Amino acid sequence: MHDTTLALPARPRAPLRARVRAWLIGLSMLCCSHADASDPVAASVDFARAARPASALLIQLIDACEPWLRDLPPLQRDALYLQATLQTALGAPLDAERSWERLYAQAARGGDQRTQLAALHAQGELHTLDGSYRELHALGVRMLGLAEQANAPAYTAIAYNLLGTAARRHGRLVEAADYHQRALTLRRKLDDRAGEAESLANLGTTRRDQGMFVRALALQHDALQIRLRQPDRAHLDIAYRNLALLYRELADTDQARLHFQKALEAARMRPIPASLASVLGSYAVFLNDIGEYAEARLHASQALSMDQSLGNRAYVALDRLQLGRALNGLGRHAEAIPPLQAALQAGRETAQTEVIAGALLTLARTDLAGNAVQVANTRVEEAINLLDDARMMPLLTDAWHLREHITTRLGDQAGALHALRKYTQLREDLVGTRSAQRIAALKSLYQRQHYDERIELLTRDNAENLARARQHRRTRDLVIALALSLIALLAVIWNRYRATYRLNRELAHKHREVESARHALEEVNGTLREQSRKLYRLATRDPLTGVCNRRHMLQKLERHIGRGRDVSVLLIDFDHFKQINDRLGHLFGDQVLCTGTHSVLEHLGPGQLIGRFGGEEFLVALFDLSADESARIAETLRQHMTRAMAQINPEAQNPITVSIGIATLSECEPRTLKALLGAADQAMYQAKAHGRNRIFRQQSI
Repeated sequence: MHDTTLALPARPRAPLRARVRAWLIGLSMLCCSHADASDPVAASVDFARAARPASALLIQLIDACEPWLRDLPPLQRDALYLQATLQTALGAPLDAERSWERLYAQAARGGDQRTQLAALHAQGELHTLDGSYRELHALGVRMLGLAEQANAPAYTAIAYNLLGTAARRHGRLVEAADYHQRALTLRRKLDDRAGEAESLANLGTTRRDQGMFVRALALQHDALQIRLRQPDRAHLDIAYRNLALLYRELADTDQARLHFQKALEAARMRPIPASLASVLGSYAVFLNDIGEYAEARLHASQALSMDQSLGNRAYVALDRLQLGRALNGLGRHAEAIPPLQAALQAGRETAQTEVIAGALLTLARTDLAGNAVQVANTRVEEAINLLDDARMMPLLTDAWHLREHITTRLGDQAGALHALRKYTQLREDLVGTRSAQRIAALKSLYQRQHYDERIELLTRDNAENLARARQHRRTRDLVIALALSLIALLAVIWNRYRATYRLNRELAHKHREVESARHALEEVNGTLREQSRKLYRLATRDPLTGVCNRRHMLQKLERHIGRGRDVSVLLIDFDHFKQINDRLGHLFGDQVLCTGTHSVLEHLGPGQLIGRFGGEEFLVALFDLSADESARIAETLRQHMTRAMAQINPEAQNPITVSIGIATLSECEPRTLKALLGAADQAMYQAKAHGRNRIFRQQSI
């Protein structure tokens, strides 16, 4: 939900900003008049009111001293820096932006490029909080040029981070991943561990939005490990929250809830209301997804109060969206409309694709509840166009599912069938093969991590034992040298020798343990290879029928055509399949598909392929055969399929048949896969138009 973009200024005076912000938050907790200061939510809501008077006096003092500071540029620069920091912490973004611009101009006149970069970085944080992502992109480009000119790689990485955040919020996920990868590479070269953790988290968030959940999980785990090794353990709440969001995508509810609770605990340990608001808002997303709407409403309301108090305009839109979702889930549709419309308007103003689409889909559900079907259809169509461009697959799947319900309500059977096919295809991508890949990858990751930790522990013990052994050897050598003159120490030398002997035996034992662990790791690697083979089958086979899936089938045809060989395709469609599902149920429909395809497999020759083209359509590839031979095979297959399906048909009066369209590459113009499939599709529809239960050749069109 919320960005993982965090302030990491490289100026030596940067700790001043953190101290000022912590002082203001502490002051707000002491000065709260009608909220318990031990409650971070209430304290953050009263933050601006409680901290503003004392901080405003300090700002006025700085303004009064400005005439005397003009002749002292370094002091004037420090005063401007403090003033801008105070205004930022007080939630006055317009005043703060003007102060940062003044600081930038003053530093530019003095040729201080580092201060210019620090001012641009601070403005970037303001644009991120305010949701001004177009301005954030422009500022990132400006900062990148100045950082490269000043040869400041740390600020170059920060500029890439800002550009990646802007690109992700606009739905340009490939571009965002590229920017965050560049930032990660730079920070690793600089040995900036905190910055590396930030870039890993940002890249992991982008990969999550792209649907690359296994890669995203590895990146977020790496970020968490770095955070845990930091002395202050800063930003642990962000690390746990990112992992919780990933487990939500993997449908692991228990792990998601556990990591959200860890994130809340870590956020409450830090005096930063914005971090707590971020975790609360993300937790509300998760609770809405699993149907715990009352809890989701509570957390979204708390996050909204905090973000409104802090002036985080972009996050306010996200909080309102989750509040509207929760109210809609509780059946309070009228109450849900105002926050959803406010979120939609804010999302359009800040060009946040995720917010716009989420608000449109939730409003569409509210419209459906009120029987405003046409309005709901318009909203869903807009959401689909947005999500298709941004390639946000989970939301796009949800949108097509909702579109199928709407078109069914409108009586548009063709539209409903199209929406159902799109939803089924997207759901298979997200839940089918990809789910198996995720489970196997997670299992392998945990096993690999366990053995890596075991080897690391044994290696560390080995190093300690080796160090002790070296020390004992030095002691033994010294005792032997002194034995020539100190015979009385022979007993001591003997004891030292026995101790060294025991230590060497322990060391040998540890070596055997390491070898045993290495053998175990080799076994795990063998298991991983076997799982990879299984995953390849899952990725290339249709999970229902076991034949090739659409992507694998088309890849094989492309390779075959690329070698200049002829091919004929048979496009098989089960007649009146929707009626079969409606009369006899989807399970019987699945049985029909399996029986039909198995009948085809039994009668195909060597090298001939069959794959699922989509829904109830299957594609047979016949290589290096003439059109007449292909037609004979098609008729044979049609007869065998009809007989096979008759054996399982409980309604003899309604025979189950297929229509087959035949097309040959050598008879197509141009000779491309697209033209071949188009010709087969037309032939199949001609077969249906001529009464179904027949074959139709391309040249007959």
